[in-house]
Amino acid sequence: HFEVLSVDQRSRTRIDLGPLPRRYIRALGWEPGGSRLLLEAGVYTRLPAPDELRQMLIADADKGTSHVVLDDENYSWQLHGLEGLYHILTDGTGFVRLHEVGNWTQLSVFDWDGNVIRQLTTVPFDVLSLNMVDEERGCRQLAPALHP
Repeated sequence: HFEVLSVDQRSRTRIDLGPLPRRYIRALGWEPGGSRLLLEAGVYTRLPAPDELRQMLIADADKGTSHVVLDDENYSWQLHGLEGLYHILTDGTGFVRLHEVGNWTQLSVFDWDGNVIRQLTTVPFDVLSLNMVDEERGCRQLAPALHP
């Protein structure tokens, strides 16, 4: 299970992660100025483990709830690590994340409800990582590492 501890209020909130058994859960970062937390969770779909189901969830630390934002069924854990996978926008509007679109890994901007605000790449090959986001220019300038 996953809990959020409040030092100021001396309380803890257990986050409901849903019915899927989790192999791991990672806290990726907080919504700037908010109570929502970006999480990554995974479970191997078969063993040996070349394929892994990875999910990105948004947890609400005030309510103790979570919901799945992304469900990457064909995510290659050998290819990707957490570095360059996502970026939380400092203005609090959402985050940029690599995710599957059709047969390719692409970049999109998501809001904190998990909705795609804008797909940033539409290239016919995989984007491997996100190296930089120019937030001052509204995520228009990206430096993705591309894999043909």
